[in-house]
Amino acid sequence: MSDASPPFKTLLVERAGEVERLTLNRPARMNSVTMTMVTELNAYFSSLVSRPDVRVVTMTGAGRGFCAGMDIFETLEPDGLLRNAFEDRGEPGLDGVIKAIRRAPQPVIALVNGPAVGAGLIFALAADLRLAAPTALFKTGFVKLGASGCELGVSYLLPRVISTGAAAEMIFTGRAVAAERALALGLVSEVAPAGGLEALGAAYAAEMLEASPLGLRRTKETFHLCLDINSLDGVMAAEYATQIRLAGADHRERLAAFRATHGKSGG
Repeated sequence: MSDASPPFKTLLVERAGEVERLTLNRPARMNSVTMTMVTELNAYFSSLVSRPDVRVVTMTGAGRGFCAGMDIFETLEPDGLLRNAFEDRGEPGLDGVIKAIRRAPQPVIALVNGPAVGAGLIFALAADLRLAAPTALFKTGFVKLGASGCELGVSYLLPRVISTGAAAEMIFTGRAVAAERALALGLVSEVAPAGGLEALGAAYAAEMLEASPLGLRRTKETFHLCLDINSLDGVMAAEYATQIRLAGADHRERLAAFRATHGKSGG
């Protein structure tokens, strides 16, 4: 795996073929979020729009944790107010990171190697798939710090991944959800054996790469577009538009190959 990173201070970016691995790189602070990290995450995910050579992104944390949420020693003022994390500073804030992850053309696989708390939970929810190590832990952040448990879109994202009741439990109580319960809830797709998270992520990425480049990008685009449209008519219109856009040479070649392999019987 080669180092493909620009001079980031809080992120490590490595490349293996068409897959890029993004690592939140503040292990001494459990990869908690600083304003520098916010700026760098916005820059990284926004850049993916113009990088078709990257087809899948995996996202993980350095050391023992995925992301412990906001670094309250840097991002909170003495009166407890967040310093610029959500404010309009003339550039995207932390909310922009969540949107940029979802809007990146590439599928994003969260490899949750440890605690994913607050903003860390929401980073994982914004990804397209979540895979967990046995040490993974998921919980909301601010509800036990005297603020709303609904932060950064968690009230939108979490009920779309797990049931409304389970989402309410996590958001209202701030309870931690360990890896095996996360699997039972559908919060993660698989729990890897100890030491096997990176290999599991690579296997999922390899399956995605079997799709055509255009097909994979349009699938990501349509999947999230349809999730965010509140009517069946809107969803069907989005799917129809995508199929029309996909009816090109690559689709015809793959369809011809499928027919040649399977014959008219489809067997």
